[in-house]
Amino acid sequence: MKGVEFADAEISVSPQFKELHPGVKLPPFRWLKPTGVAGRDDFGLGSDHRLVVSKPATHDVVDAVDRHARSIVDCLYSSSSMGSIGSPCRPLRR
Repeated sequence: MKGVEFADAEISVSPQFKELHPGVKLPPFRWLKPTGVAGRDDFGLGSDHRLVVSKPATHDVVDAVDRHARSIVDCLYSSSSMGSIGSPCRPLRR
């Protein structure tokens, strides 16, 4: 895909998250950095600063977001239901 870079992202959790999900460690997050030109590359920023994604790249993006969201939900529910609170979640499969 053209016009995009990925980097590590630093995240933090709120006190409310810690209260609701004690000991849960979230999977790693990635930062999608658009570097391309809207309408030319697969990723770019429009003149109104909105993310523009080509049709071919859209399917890949939706699939990746869905898998990442599912990994977070799985982490939250499996950690508390399996009695393994405090154990890190499995990394996102690529």
